[in-house]
Amino acid sequence: MTDRQAPKSGALQVENLRKTYGSETAPAVADLSLRVDPGDFVAFLGPSGCGKTTTLRMIAGLLEPTSGRIQVNDNDITHVPVHKRQMGMVFQSYALFPHMTVAQNVGFGLEMRNVDKSERNRRIQTALDMVELGHLGKRKVQALSGGQQQRIALARALVVEPTLLLLDEPLSNLDAKLRDTMRTEIKRIQEELKITTLFVTHDQDEALYMADRIAIMYNGVVEQFGTPYQVYERPESEFVASFVGRANLLEVEVTSSASTVNGESTYEYSSPLLGKGTSVGPSELKPGTTKLLMRPHRLTIGPDESLNDSPDVHSVRGLVKLRGYTGDMLMLELEVGGETLTAEVPTTETWLPQVGDAVNVTWRPEQTYLIPRSEVSSV
Repeated sequence: MTDRQAPKSGALQVENLRKTYGSETAPAVADLSLRVDPGDFVAFLGPSGCGKTTTLRMIAGLLEPTSGRIQVNDNDITHVPVHKRQMGMVFQSYALFPHMTVAQNVGFGLEMRNVDKSERNRRIQTALDMVELGHLGKRKVQALSGGQQQRIALARALVVEPTLLLLDEPLSNLDAKLRDTMRTEIKRIQEELKITTLFVTHDQDEALYMADRIAIMYNGVVEQFGTPYQVYERPESEFVASFVGRANLLEVEVTSSASTVNGESTYEYSSPLLGKGTSVGPSELKPGTTKLLMRPHRLTIGPDESLNDSPDVHSVRGLVKLRGYTGDMLMLELEVGGETLTAEVPTTETWLPQVGDAVNVTWRPEQTYLIPRSEVSSV
């Protein structure tokens, strides 16, 4: 790797990838197919046990698929040994060698590839400089902080000039502030090198911030594969809506549709809780019962007497049952017609509700979304 030169990035094609263990009826990964373009940063996001790490380990060659195919740059690598796949991987535990120095850890993969010493030393220094630890090459890894060890593991993965960079929850062992710092560093390095990167995480904030596209996994299946905007604003299932970000999901009856723009239509709905209203949804949505997604931060909370009669907004009355302070936001639980809604109010607002206050809850129709009934998953 020459100074600040990007390694050759790879296109990844996964077709009908499946992994089962023994006689288990439910596969760990079920017929997963997706394509990752060169230079893309893709996050696999989902709860524990959803199959995201299993998927990454099959792509890395650490697990043999039960069936399916893995291609990189149109070459079938499904059964290629792990050491011949030209991939760099950072594990959750970092997997550093405690008896080696920082430089020896970073250069281990190069030594195994029989790279000559002068070239090896040059690439080690370049990789360490990239993670801003060029001055620590002679130090033992036991003397490093958690964040420094994470950077060393990243440098070791990058120094071999991988076609794909694979990251398996590398930030999970760090404290909250250091996690924020390191996710910024990883994003900076990935964008600078333009290296195809797959990142496994259960942290939705990490996925939304870092990734170009996100594969939302649940029970071994990709529920949705799209941009951060798509999975947050336009979820294709109830699971995606509830897992990515905070969500109010309310049952409504879709009665009719109006105009269609860019594959989305405006629909009229009715519900005992919300009354009659309008919202956007996919153009193929059919009349009937479905779920309306309302994000808590999109709700405007005002005193009960502040009822908004504008035709451009919808309003209901509620009662504050719980209130939590998080610094920049107040988190509220509201009782509305026997149901519970969650709302977020910026602490910069001039009026901040207290527990027991009667309030008016207002939202704009275009900031809600209807989830098709045929796509609603059990959560």
